[in-house]
Amino acid sequence: MERTSDTRQRNEEKVIKLKIRGRRGHAGSTGSTGAAGSTGSTGSTGSTGAAGSTGSTGAAGSTGSTGSAGLIGPTGATGPTGSTGATGHTGSTGATGHTGSTGATGHIGATGPIGSTGSAGSTGLVGMTGATGPQWEVNRTVYVDQQFGNDVTGKREFPGLPFQTIIAALGAASDGDTIWVRPSNSGSSYAKI
Repeated sequence: MERTSDTRQRNEEKVIKLKIRGRRGHAGSTGSTGAAGSTGSTGSTGSTGAAGSTGSTGAAGSTGSTGSAGLIGPTGATGPTGSTGATGHTGSTGATGHTGSTGATGHIGATGPIGSTGSAGSTGLVGMTGATGPQWEVNRTVYVDQQFGNDVTGKREFPGLPFQTIIAALGAASDGDTIWVRPSNSGSSYAKI
């Protein structure tokens, strides 16, 4: 573009010179276009134009994959215990259950030791002399009194300490002993077996 301008300028100068020297002749034919001149330096950058209107929002992109879960934070301190609520009403008493069966009777415990003999009572009045009773056999004898006897205190050859049962008397008797038995009737006399 600059070379074309230079060429035009030269042609105009030639025309002016021709006007000065002589009468104006017929215009000659336009000469051939001269070679293009070298490109001039770039001019300064113009001011920035006004900003164009904002374009429409593009379509939303696909949602990215969910990231890995973060570490669990430490447990917070336990809060203070709340006040105790009011006590509820007492419920009605339930029906009484059936009585269970009676358990088996336990074994009879061992007989306890014989207590100490009490102090002797005061001597009573002397009674009338009774009739002479039968002669008691002492040696090699065992007595049984079903009413006043005692299988624990009974002794062989002691008429005053009779046994209560014949079984106990047999256990205390020796070979050849005589067992005297008095029935439960206190009026009955001893019988030898």
